[in-house]
Amino acid sequence: MESTSSSKSVLIGIPLREDEGRFAHVDARFTASLLANITTLAQAGVRVGVHQAVGPGLTLERARNSVVKFFLEQTDSTHLCFWDSDTLLLPDAILKLLARNLPIVSGLYLERGMPHRPVIIDLILDGHTVKNYKIRYKDVDEVPKDQLLECGVTPGGIFVTERSVFTTMGEPWFALPPGIGEDIFFSLRATQAGYKHYVDTAVEGIHLVQHPAASKRTLEEWAKSYGYEVARPYTD
Repeated sequence: MESTSSSKSVLIGIPLREDEGRFAHVDARFTASLLANITTLAQAGVRVGVHQAVGPGLTLERARNSVVKFFLEQTDSTHLCFWDSDTLLLPDAILKLLARNLPIVSGLYLERGMPHRPVIIDLILDGHTVKNYKIRYKDVDEVPKDQLLECGVTPGGIFVTERSVFTTMGEPWFALPPGIGEDIFFSLRATQAGYKHYVDTAVEGIHLVQHPAASKRTLEEWAKSYGYEVARPYTD
């Protein structure tokens, strides 16, 4: 893996949506994970900022577009890291993704719902139309360890993108057409602009709402990195 240049700077964008009229909130363990990654980036000489998009009636695709607009109009950061607030990361996760030196690269995490498959997605296309999609692996143990895998979709939970990707694509960066998610929409537009999509399996996140047994290895590693013997299951 390439070293991370101190000339890089990153904005961590956290899209929060209103949930059934309630204000968005984040878990304390996410905050701990966020602060640890900020510390690691700062120690490596990477300038880092954080921006949350939150507001009444803010849907997920609108929240993501709001983050991109802030990134382009209010910062001079070289990279944007989208990080969903229901995902935990080890302290060096963002630094590892930056070190890949790719226009778009995501970390690995599992589906929130059963059967908790790894989110590495291939698209089945008819021209530029999505006919279907396929999740490549049924179980996390099937995924090659510490590898960079090309795929069809950049999953939205944790990914790093160079500034030029968004300026090349132009608006809208995210949308929710019938039948596809906002991450598939973004991936299709980025592909049409000439970009490829990769998952770095050395960066593994934990969905807070997934059953701990679905990612036991990573959960234990995450707990150890923060001085815990056991990380409690998320039961909210």
